[in-house]
Amino acid sequence: EEPPSREQEKINELLEKEELNNREVLRLSRLMEKETQKNDKDNLEEDLNQSGTRVTVVEDAVKNDSLYWNKVRPIPLTPEEHLRIREKDSIIGITRIDTSRSDTVKITPKRKKRTFRNIVMGKSYLRNRGQFRFTHGGLLDLEMLDYNTVDGLSYGQNFGLNWKIDSLNTLRSSLMAAYAFHRKAPLITWNTNLLYAPLARGKVRLILNYKSADFNGATGIPSATNMLYTLLYRENHLKMYEELDASLDNRIDIRNGWVFTTKASYGRKRQLSNNSDFSIFYTKQKEFSPNTPADYPEDDPVLADFQYLNASMRLDITPRHYYVIRNYRKDMRDSRWPTFSIEYKHAFPLEDEGWSDFSQLWGGITHKTKVGLLSELDWSVQSGLFISKENLHFSDFKHFKSYPLIFDMARFDQALMLMDYYLSLIHIS
Repeated sequence: EEPPSREQEKINELLEKEELNNREVLRLSRLMEKETQKNDKDNLEEDLNQSGTRVTVVEDAVKNDSLYWNKVRPIPLTPEEHLRIREKDSIIGITRIDTSRSDTVKITPKRKKRTFRNIVMGKSYLRNRGQFRFTHGGLLDLEMLDYNTVDGLSYGQNFGLNWKIDSLNTLRSSLMAAYAFHRKAPLITWNTNLLYAPLARGKVRLILNYKSADFNGATGIPSATNMLYTLLYRENHLKMYEELDASLDNRIDIRNGWVFTTKASYGRKRQLSNNSDFSIFYTKQKEFSPNTPADYPEDDPVLADFQYLNASMRLDITPRHYYVIRNYRKDMRDSRWPTFSIEYKHAFPLEDEGWSDFSQLWGGITHKTKVGLLSELDWSVQSGLFISKENLHFSDFKHFKSYPLIFDMARFDQALMLMDYYLSLIHIS
């Protein structure tokens, strides 16, 4: 048996430690990579054919020089052609025309059928050896179908883009564009983010919205649940307002386990009313409720039209948060310690009336730990206060997750089971 190399001794020395700091984790990763490259170099002369296939080389196969092969195909394969060959090693659906007349490809009816299916059902298109990916959800996308009493029937399309610019930076963008037929208004959400500084998990994101939004945007009723109750039981639990806004945020690890997030947003909020009275059942027994949350009157100041300019800062700290390096980027592991969070949010009024004006401070402790096979314990403690509350929109209130319905598609975690929608909040008097 060969004695261990110097690199192997250092690796074993590090692995014997119970806890590793960030510098030791990086050192261990470099040593293992160096040892792997050494082993690969030593094994280059070994037989790589492990399939048992016998290969016979014709005697004159290697006597043709490069001039001969250049005559066979004077134009080299493009990167797209290389990728297409790897994706599908088949010629089904493709028929060659006589090469003496043309070097084109004829598409058979089977290929046309596949193209039509991709347009209808959706498909991801790859370019540049997978570094660029464009996704279309398809013309028939049931996830984009929705119905509520404010928008009425709405339907749209979704598109996605993923571009790996280089080994360190990745650009991602998604667009959801729909139309509310009863309200006669578009519904658009464009989300674009850039991943940078992979060892610090840097991410900058731009979001543009023009849509009807839930007053409880973070933990409100799922749209699918509201659609079923609206159509089948004639109950419109979802209450909405029109939102037109742009937000820019940045998240980065200022040190390992310390995540710092900043965000700025500017927009407008406008009051909406019901535009549809359709339901399948109970058309004569029930009436839809007005589009006002928690039985607020329509002329209440917290439901009026607002403009806002908000800025926030948030810090999340997870002690001893270990990670591994994958594809040059930090991949965080589960920590035995909880995450401590604190956030400050402020609204800057640009005029005396019609602008949000408040300051909010929030803090919390969250943790998730495994307690058995396929079981985990998820707990959190949160608290906050409004330092100032000169002018608030109803959506600026601190809302909590509620679960009052018998049938709901929301998760049970962190929900108040006995509270109605929009009542589980801190009322500002």
